[in-house]
Amino acid sequence: MMVSADGIAIVAKYITKRWKEVQEAYKEKALSAETEKLLKYLEAVERVKRTKDELEVIHLIEEYSLVREHLPTNHLKSKEVWKALLQEMPLTAMLRNLGKMTAISVLEPGSPEVSLVCERLKNEKMLKKV
Repeated sequence: MMVSADGIAIVAKYITKRWKEVQEAYKEKALSAETEKLLKYLEAVERVKRTKDELEVIHLIEEYSLVREHLPTNHLKSKEVWKALLQEMPLTAMLRNLGKMTAISVLEPGSPEVSLVCERLKNEKMLKKV
């Protein structure tokens, strides 16, 4: 996928100057759909860092495919947050986090989450990619 010059500029500014300056620089500009999508994604990353609302965190994970590394540590104590993360979690990340998900009771016998993990572990095509 080709990334636009605006997209590269936004990411560079986000990394070097942070979110407020990105917002300020692009608030009045006419933007492509791709650039708008990138800005919404970065806004979601910023929102998840600041919110204390578990339901909002879950919504942001589901809507923007956020991953564990986007979340502050305090959200990683939530069983429901881990359930949301598990839905699209890459296989290697899932394997790394099996202990944590078991420790906070996300993976309980007979749960849909255990079924999902088992399904992925049986998927030869997925396993070969790892």
